Amino acid sequence: MKRILLAVVVVLAALVVAMMVRVAQLPAPAAPSAAAAAVQIDAALAAERLGAALMRTTISPTMLSAGIKDNVLPPEASAVVNFRIRPGETQESVIAYVIGTIDDTLLVVAPTDSARTDPSPVSDASSPAFQLIASTIRAMLPGERVPVLPYLVMGGTDAKYWNEHSDGVFRFLAVPLRDGDVARVHGVNERIRVEDYATAVGFFSGLLRGLGALKE
Repeated sequence: MKRILLAVVVVLAALVVAMMVRVAQLPAPAAPSAAAAAVQIDAALAAERLGAALMRTTISPTMLSAGIKDNVLPPEASAVVNFRIRPGETQESVIAYVIGTIDDTLLVVAPTDSARTDPSPVSDASSPAFQLIASTIRAMLPGERVPVLPYLVMGGTDAKYWNEHSDGVFRFLAVPLRDGDVARVHGVNERIRVEDYATAVGFFSGLLRGLGALKE
């Protein structure tokens, strides 16, 4: 009986070794290429509303005007449409796209006079200026490992006026956003908490103290 059990154990051990050898001989799964990884990331972003807006030029009708009475056809109608243009596109390319999509000679498409700017250049996230921002953020939370990552700001800010003066223009909101805060931006009851205002003051104080370490 012991010989039989021993034989069974030996056979099982041989099978396990054979399986291990066979597994070891299997080729390792190939890592996805950079192009394939980019496609996967694009698909993941496109599946979310915020992610889709980061990847595309957004279109928002903000002002509509037409008739003055409910029983009279208006002689004309107008619409103001706000475009947040993604990097890589221009005002001219967006206007050309709109005209081609509408494809109606009765409609006139013209830019407004407000905030006519092309997308800002992409600043270098490996630059000393960005590293200063990152270190200032981490200093606000000592003892915590805080990842600081660059991202695309979809909103229009006054930072665009600095593009002709510097190639290192970064947008950063030094105010913690809590539940419901994003929905109030440019809306009803827009506000920040008093303690969050103090946080912003602390951040910019630290940032200004670190500017002396930057080389011109």
